[in-house]
Amino acid sequence: MKANWQRVLTLAVAVLVLGAAGCGSQTTAPQSKGPVEGGTLSIEVSADPVGLDPANTLDNDSGYVLGTLYDGLTAYGVGNTTVKPGLAKSWQITNGGKTYIFDLRQGVKFSDGAPFNAQAVAFWVDHLINPKNPDYYANLKGAETFVPFTWGNVTGTQILGPYKIAINMSQPNGEFLADLAMVWNGVTSPKMLKTYGTDAWQHPAGTGPFEFVRWVKGQYVEVKANPDYWGGKPHLSEILFKIIPDQSAQLLSLKTGAINILTDVAPSEIPTIKGDKSLRLLAEPGLDDNYVSLPVQTGPFKSLLVRQAVNYAVDKQAIDQSLYGGYAQVMNSPLPTVAFGYDPNIPAYSYNLQKAKQLMQQAGYGKGFTFTIDVYNNARGYNPIGGPELAVAIQNDLAKIGITLKLNVLDPATWLAEARSTSFNKMSLAGWTGDNGDPDDMISPLFNGNAFTTGNFSHYNNATVNQDFAKALLTSNPTQRAAIYDQVQKTIMKDAPAIFLNYTNLMRAESTSVHGFVPNPTFFYVNMNQVWLSK
Repeated sequence: MKANWQRVLTLAVAVLVLGAAGCGSQTTAPQSKGPVEGGTLSIEVSADPVGLDPANTLDNDSGYVLGTLYDGLTAYGVGNTTVKPGLAKSWQITNGGKTYIFDLRQGVKFSDGAPFNAQAVAFWVDHLINPKNPDYYANLKGAETFVPFTWGNVTGTQILGPYKIAINMSQPNGEFLADLAMVWNGVTSPKMLKTYGTDAWQHPAGTGPFEFVRWVKGQYVEVKANPDYWGGKPHLSEILFKIIPDQSAQLLSLKTGAINILTDVAPSEIPTIKGDKSLRLLAEPGLDDNYVSLPVQTGPFKSLLVRQAVNYAVDKQAIDQSLYGGYAQVMNSPLPTVAFGYDPNIPAYSYNLQKAKQLMQQAGYGKGFTFTIDVYNNARGYNPIGGPELAVAIQNDLAKIGITLKLNVLDPATWLAEARSTSFNKMSLAGWTGDNGDPDDMISPLFNGNAFTTGNFSHYNNATVNQDFAKALLTSNPTQRAAIYDQVQKTIMKDAPAIFLNYTNLMRAESTSVHGFVPNPTFFYVNMNQVWLSK
């Protein structure tokens, strides 16, 4: 969602310090006796990672492991997305925002023994931007990638000293420092890339608090403590990411002690977790939007009055309480509460059935209409109850203003492919989980008129909003960026290209033997060198 962390705060620090208000977990572990050294922490993940090369994967299960193995040039604070120094201990922004000069930490090594220095960073950047590099990221094994998003306008580097490097861009990118802290931008060892090439995804080597040991497909990924970690030696000896696809088996594993942290918590499991004295529920606002996209260029949804009417017709508070167990908050902005630039003073669409009916009448749809909504058939990070249950609740509410909603339930891949089509013209369940706490990452993919094939399922295309998105990236000034995004939020809410439902909480569950673990709004396991287990 900036420079020495403990000394002078430059302008770059301020960009995200202002913006990424973090929230700790609601329940914290007592730590009166101090950390215990050693022990194996077991964390549940639902599937095998796609890969362990940060440049060539985007799935959460990979990201959980990557957060322990790699560092970025910048990092996130504990429990928030405030950007602080990582492998770069300070930096300057020059050349009108087109050059970032980083002072790097000295005495750091990658887990394969390669030295971390300006040459290593230069090689890493070149393999991300230079198709002529024999280890160019796109030639290596991978699936989806964040590389074009972060590095698309980076033109090259200049080594200014053994531990000093400049990264140059064709145009400013006000989000760049936040991007560098993402798990997808962990700095990889040049030795790893040169030695393993297309097989590097199975031989990760970073500078993180833990080092890769083994990956037993379908069972676990094992990482061990890095005793020389620059950020402080981990208290734990190792972490096991145990692969448990079945939801009932996940909770049972936590209750029996087979795992210590449950990554995937369903709202239906909350009473069980809260009723068990050996377990602790951690819940905090996350970087997510959960909403229904409305096809603004199709049929009745061309009318602003209809789009506003359906927002008033859905009882979001009731949905939050009945379906999400109270662990959700009604959206008042397309930006979640922990993102940089969030405006708490924008009014949400309250439940007002009478007003919804009046707006439908004014729009010429007093008798209602029939429409189709695409529904994913699984649970998602921003919607842990799953698509069908949420869609039925919306269907029931819209029926009260005469709208007959036909549910078209699809598997996730089909749903996503259809919704990202440039010809898509249905309603759809939709959502987004942010990666870095920056508003561009959070809402530009959803409401930018140039993002129909990414997340803009509504095909919302407001020229002023599009221009504001572009303008906000051209400055690193936090006050200017906040003012731009504030207007963007207000315009999107007024235009109502979606039924704005809720921000769902990021939830984890842990055994009471776990101490020092603070979930990060990005959803990933970072700062894990601070975690310890009581005996």
